[in-house]
Amino acid sequence: MGKGQKLFLIAFLLMLIYGCGARHITPGKYGIESDSIQNLKGGLPITIKIPKFAENEYHIANANPKIKSNFYINLNELHNDAKVLIETELINHDVPLTSNAQKFLKITFTNLQWESWAGGFTFGVYLDFDVETSDGYSINYQVQDSGRRMSRAIGGSVSRAVEKMFQDFEIIKFINK
Repeated sequence: MGKGQKLFLIAFLLMLIYGCGARHITPGKYGIESDSIQNLKGGLPITIKIPKFAENEYHIANANPKIKSNFYINLNELHNDAKVLIETELINHDVPLTSNAQKFLKITFTNLQWESWAGGFTFGVYLDFDVETSDGYSINYQVQDSGRRMSRAIGGSVSRAVEKMFQDFEIIKFINK
């Protein structure tokens, strides 16, 4: 095999591995570190609200605006994953859940970006999200996570978002009311 053929083969393999067009990411699903969560003990039933029709093809921009990104994700999946994590934690603490309670927690992911870490061997992901309670408290957080695969970094950032929410004294106070 000649030198030109070897270079073509390497280029072809890289295109197969990394692709040329849009890359649709399916987020990984990861649990949360429950030992970092304060004790929850809600009395009134609570509803977890997420956007019903979030963007199906959300563009995940690079944190450096000069770098083009071809990564996309379905925000509905991210919101559903967060809802499952939140509800699981509430159930584990005997907080009653219902789909139509007046008392609610609403979570909305507002921004997702990535960048290369560790010389390109790891993806770092930044996730911004808003939390709102039915009694009027609202806050914006940013969390980050990383992984060798983009799906790991994004799924991990969803877990970090839920942990961050459950570490907020005002959220704990609201749930325990």
